[in-house]
Amino acid sequence: MKPQRNAPCPCGSGKKYKRCCGQLLDSAHAITQNMADAIAQEASTQGASSIDALNRIAATVNARQNLRGLDDFMGLSPDQMSCLLYQPFNSPQVVTFSIDSTPTAPILRLYNAMTNHFEENGVKATAKKNLPLKLCQAIFAEDDYDELHRLSQTINTETAFDSLHVTRLTAEAAKLIALRKGRFSLTKKGKILSTPDKQGELYFELFKAYGTVFNWAYRDNYDDADIIQQGFLFTLYMLVFCGEQSRPTTFYAEYFTKAFPMIISAFEDRPYSTAQETANRCFILRSLERFAAFFGLIRMTTVPGSKRDEKMLLEKTALLDVFITFHG
Repeated sequence: MKPQRNAPCPCGSGKKYKRCCGQLLDSAHAITQNMADAIAQEASTQGASSIDALNRIAATVNARQNLRGLDDFMGLSPDQMSCLLYQPFNSPQVVTFSIDSTPTAPILRLYNAMTNHFEENGVKATAKKNLPLKLCQAIFAEDDYDELHRLSQTINTETAFDSLHVTRLTAEAAKLIALRKGRFSLTKKGKILSTPDKQGELYFELFKAYGTVFNWAYRDNYDDADIIQQGFLFTLYMLVFCGEQSRPTTFYAEYFTKAFPMIISAFEDRPYSTAQETANRCFILRSLERFAAFFGLIRMTTVPGSKRDEKMLLEKTALLDVFITFHG
């Protein structure tokens, strides 16, 4: 018996069925029906008269469908999209990365500022296992990236300095720094990559950890919507091919939900916002502001206007084309 959409998912995830396995089942039904229609048409054309012939046609149609570029995927084939989603750093036939540049990005700047304060044996962590307050305040006073600069000139904990907090967590996920015996210090890997000539490699390690280890949902109050993070390379693919021209952030949000319509079912319609609008806002915050901009891959500007009509525009930076190359 099929579970009710709002019932707990039988897989044990703790999520509602419609936000868990129900999404996968809906997508599978659509894919299965499209495949069945294509096989039936091919079988009719060829006049298949046996199970073996039908199986050969099914295999041929399946292979052809997986290699065909789709408009909803901005020209990527299902095979290519699968590589971006499930093997982001092990698919050189689809995407490669360069470590030869000297990147300029907020996360890299904050990482260097943080580790420059580490002494030979590191810095003492607080009781809550955060960076010491004086270190956070010193970096906060020097850095103009964090949005808190628009609200206050003081902070009272590392977690209040969100971009530094996330940089520290990402650096730990990348095994560049570690908390040992109550002190934060560079690991062997971190020490090797801390020299000026290793900044490209350092950036790549932070990029990998933020994309695949750090949980993006940790930074906001939206629902999980895991596909937003899982599709981080598709977001960059869109930016590579459309980011030369300044476009509103909603352009990318709407195209992302076109490629992954199941994202909408992760949110609820509310009196003040549809599920689609909430999905768009979540994508813009997580993928564009807190990922692509944080890694220096896009520039974002706000067009003044009323709150309802205010628009945020973006365009790619030179770093994006230098750092990442899509093939095929």
